[in-house]
Amino acid sequence: MYTLSPCSLGTSPCRVSEAPSWETLHARMRPRLHHAARRLLRHEQDAEDAVQETFLRTWTGADTLRDPGALEGWMCAVLRHVAGDMVRRRRPTFHLDTVPEDRREARPGTLEEWRDLVAHLPDGQAQVLLAVASGERVTDAARAAGIRRSAAKTRLSRARAALRARIVD
Repeated sequence: MYTLSPCSLGTSPCRVSEAPSWETLHARMRPRLHHAARRLLRHEQDAEDAVQETFLRTWTGADTLRDPGALEGWMCAVLRHVAGDMVRRRRPTFHLDTVPEDRREARPGTLEEWRDLVAHLPDGQAQVLLAVASGERVTDAARAAGIRRSAAKTRLSRARAALRARIVD
């Protein structure tokens, strides 16, 4: 295992005296990471925060890097994880307590009301949704439907979105 100091930007180990400084690493990688963060997050301040968090994680986790030549790729992977975490945190969520009382009562409560909602879905979406709702894994639902797992996930996502839209409206 190498630390950040042995030739962090090179492709082979070298003497500590030949290693670039942290400032050199920052100057070299910051523009690239910032550009990637802007594309991933589409928000300037979030991009800045993601880049800072990436450098912090790089600094604290540098002793886990086995190949100094892989530092740039590793930092880009760290940035992708940081950005993903930020996107998940900012997704809008709501709790039943925040839903107005008149909206809560409009939700389907009986099995017949749910069946009516599912009946309006395209057959492929309904099949995958019902399989997953009954406890099957998406992989098993895809196999039963004769489709790829990615297609089953797409159908499930669209079915959930359609149900959500019908319930909220």
